[in-house]
Amino acid sequence: MDSLRGLWLRLVLIGATLMVGLVAMACGADPTPTATPRPTATPVPPAPVPTAVAVVVANPFAGLIDLRDSNAKSGGMWNLGCVSEAAHYDPIQSATGANSFPQLAVDARLVRFSPVDASTVIPELAESWDVSTDGKVYTFHLRAGLTFHNGDPITAEDVKASYDRIINPPDSVASVRKTAFRHVTSIDVLDSSTVTFTLSEPRGLFLKTVAMGWNLVVPKSVLEANDYSLRKIDDYPSAGPFKFKSHQVGEQWVVERFDDYYKDGQPYLDGLTCFKFTGWGGPEETAGVLSGRLDGAIQTAAESAAKVRAGDYPGIKIMETFSPFHNGLYMNAAKGGPLADTLVRRAIHLVTNRQAHQAVNARFRVFRIGSYIHSVSPFARTNAEVLSQPGFRADKTADIARAKELMIEAGYPDGFAVEYLVRGESPAERASAIAWQDELKQLNIDVTLRTADSSRWFEEVREGRFEMAKGGAGWTIDDPEDAFTTCCHPDSATNYSKYSNDEVVALLDRLGSAVSFEERNRLGREILNILEYEIPFVIEAYQSQQFMYWDYVKGLPNVGMNLYNTGNWDTVWLDK
Repeated sequence: MDSLRGLWLRLVLIGATLMVGLVAMACGADPTPTATPRPTATPVPPAPVPTAVAVVVANPFAGLIDLRDSNAKSGGMWNLGCVSEAAHYDPIQSATGANSFPQLAVDARLVRFSPVDASTVIPELAESWDVSTDGKVYTFHLRAGLTFHNGDPITAEDVKASYDRIINPPDSVASVRKTAFRHVTSIDVLDSSTVTFTLSEPRGLFLKTVAMGWNLVVPKSVLEANDYSLRKIDDYPSAGPFKFKSHQVGEQWVVERFDDYYKDGQPYLDGLTCFKFTGWGGPEETAGVLSGRLDGAIQTAAESAAKVRAGDYPGIKIMETFSPFHNGLYMNAAKGGPLADTLVRRAIHLVTNRQAHQAVNARFRVFRIGSYIHSVSPFARTNAEVLSQPGFRADKTADIARAKELMIEAGYPDGFAVEYLVRGESPAERASAIAWQDELKQLNIDVTLRTADSSRWFEEVREGRFEMAKGGAGWTIDDPEDAFTTCCHPDSATNYSKYSNDEVVALLDRLGSAVSFEERNRLGREILNILEYEIPFVIEAYQSQQFMYWDYVKGLPNVGMNLYNTGNWDTVWLDK
């Protein structure tokens, strides 16, 4: 943890220095049964704006751009088991990884996360950028000669249109990450290859926000022709390493090498066939890898992954990532009634047996119990600290007793009836639903299960047509600002519980201006304390992705916590 904290601090200090006048050059617990008052937040002073310093840095991205291998072989089709078919095809309107594969390999962004160090932002369509001394204006300079997959030149107008639809979307577009860009006041085109983003105040995470994997750049003409929505357009042109070839809905996507990709000699592969399956990490994709029909799969069954680690399947490897994705029970506060009551939500939190949920999901997924930010993050409580807290601890005796008292205090001693919306095609989701249905009987809460496929589930949850629903929303940056904005800012499209707290909003704004690790950690803990008391949703656990692949697959990115930022596959090659 100390090493992670130190790495984050070094990166922040480098980032704060580079922000001033730098041109970035590219190189190719309730422990007792008595009522517990809500913790009082310590007043937080405004964070100071760093003093501007002139800095000259030669090639700050050296060693971070690529995973080039002198032994790399070009050619071949990569047969990859991907996750379920997406409900639509527009990444900026998606909160699910179903829109990541293979779309991340097709998409290009203004800047991206490094395949060498997934916490570092490197150039992509922009070959360089500079930042005003007050930290509020970012100027991006596009590479010369760039084209989209359809041959159209890439201009600053395309960049502006692509990010404008995220930040200021038309009514027809439900921009999931709009809230992350809430401090952008304008995007301006200076000339055909130069675009500026102006912020209302300096924001420490802005560059990483721009680099999020879903923030694709597409031709302005394509957006205009489709009312700025790509929901029904599976063959849109971007400028990533691969371009669209074909798509059989529910079966497979095929993408092929883009010969005019900005990296000479890459991608190495001729293309990628992305096979779609009905769930996440089910037996079909696992069997596909074990039989050799697939070269790899994004998510595989936990039981088989454990056998790979034990050496039972020679020649097969596992790449594990702890996904920054809130898995939990959403309770729609906008509907009013008992689920809008903090005491009821706390009671449900306390009666949830996370260890039992972990056990019933063990066949399908590897879950790690955690709070509102993943325990592997340097900003989080340690796993041991989390597991000692009420609601998270294994011994439920005191928690259940306190939960019953809270139901009485809330005025629901006899419980109530509620409907639970289940993502029906996922065995793990069904297992969690049945576990909660049984646990809530202890509070006299009568749960009726209603099933929907993923497409309908996401639509109903996003539109608030549910009472309870188990699901999740992913954040992109390993930082409390992104994690807590994603789940709990009232303007966030993935705040499915419709939770709102003015104090949390104010703290998030102050967090965004903080620079040092210590200050960001302190403000993050202030917010975490509030969330752990008010329970905007009942956090269940974090899913660990088990990426299974044959050992002849080379050049996979160093994913870090988030595969959804690094799945370009431009560095992957096949040693066969």
